[in-house]
Amino acid sequence: MAFANLYNKLVKEEVNISKSLLLPRNVYKIVSYQYVDGTLGSFSGSKSAYIFLIGITPDKVLHCLKISEAQPPKFFNWLKLNIKKGVKNEDIKKYLEDSNMSEMITPDNRLGTKIFQKAKNNVIYNQQPGTYRTYLLKNVKVIKKVKFDTEEVLKILKIPNTPSETLKTEEK
Repeated sequence: MAFANLYNKLVKEEVNISKSLLLPRNVYKIVSYQYVDGTLGSFSGSKSAYIFLIGITPDKVLHCLKISEAQPPKFFNWLKLNIKKGVKNEDIKKYLEDSNMSEMITPDNRLGTKIFQKAKNNVIYNQQPGTYRTYLLKNVKVIKKVKFDTEEVLKILKIPNTPSETLKTEEK
């Protein structure tokens, strides 16, 4: 079952972005994609394709978690496990408001090796249907950067709206 409609409710804004500006460790929405057989798929409404970009290979393959296949709390709980140690709640709020998740997540290489390993050992990866996907960058026709409603995401993450507190992450 796809959970795109639940993500649609959490999205504050979607902005078209050039494929050359895609950064790992951020959330995007693939609007249209040309499959290998030449058919063009368009994704909107309950069929929206929200992805968390894990990494980009040198040959321009996007490695992603298709988060619209997972319930939002599962994704955001996994995301919380990947937030850098010592990040203050006010910083998390700022990163969410700026739609710049990569700054709050543990640093990784462009391929996303560490993030992929953390995903592989979590329910976000192992659920059915699977969330792991690869996309050829050249076949992505329209993609948007997703900006979530900060207050709603903070509620899901169970992060109090107190500025100076440091996030307490749980290691698993």
